[in-house]
Amino acid sequence: MCSSKLPEIPQGPVNPELAANLARTLADIALVVDAGGEILEVAIGSESLAEEVNGDWVGRPWAETVTVDSRPRLQSL
Repeated sequence: MCSSKLPEIPQGPVNPELAANLARTLADIALVVDAGGEILEVAIGSESLAEEVNGDWVGRPWAETVTVDSRPRLQSL
């Protein structure tokens, strides 16, 4: 069993750039989205995928980037 204590995680607003860098290392693609659903940052884990993803998502509502069929599921999140 590990006896080391985990560091305290500061509370407060999340730095979108820091969150995107973390997500980039963990996922193929990740979006940092604010409480209103606006995309703040797009993190893409590989260059080949980055070539396929449209780069104008930042500043847009997340719902505008998915198909109409996916919007109800997105809104339930």
